[in-house]
Amino acid sequence: MSLSVGSFWKEVAIIKTFGRIVSICLLAFIFLSSIIPLSTSAISERSIDIPYEFSCVPGTEAWNRCSTHDERCRMNDISDSDLELLTTNALVRTIVKYPFLSDLFAFSSYRIGYEACRDVWNFLRILEKREDAFLELHNVYLDKNNGLDSIRIECLSLIMLYGDFKFDEYQLSLKKELINNTASFNRLLN
Repeated sequence: MSLSVGSFWKEVAIIKTFGRIVSICLLAFIFLSSIIPLSTSAISERSIDIPYEFSCVPGTEAWNRCSTHDERCRMNDISDSDLELLTTNALVRTIVKYPFLSDLFAFSSYRIGYEACRDVWNFLRILEKREDAFLELHNVYLDKNNGLDSIRIECLSLIMLYGDFKFDEYQLSLKKELINNTASFNRLLN
């Protein structure tokens, strides 16, 4: 079987076209494989769903070694980078376990208390940046098995009331419903 010169060049052109297609596909594959790890790391950025365990709590040796409120607070500091690793649910459950959460009530008004504590507690500032913060606060607030005492429930109410959260229509309706139908919210507003 003999090839004519014209058909030979056609086959060469087909092979070149095929080579270009393969090269483009290979480049696309390399490009996409370099992007995928970035997107999965962003997804797994908040992969810890277990609340932080504070080391300096009443009844521990760490608590007894500290002589002041400020020392105990410093012992319970959590780095921003560690807090960023927590899912929003784990962050909320960490906040409600904070040994000094009731400091929110140590000011002349609840709003001033929240704002003063937010200035000091990085976990409140980080929580306010989360899109799902109010929903997670609301879920923990409504969970009858959350194991929280009445003071911590009041603190949770105060955070939901005065936190600077991003609301969609649904979250805003939840907040309005809580304010209108919940005694603890009404008490915090007065």
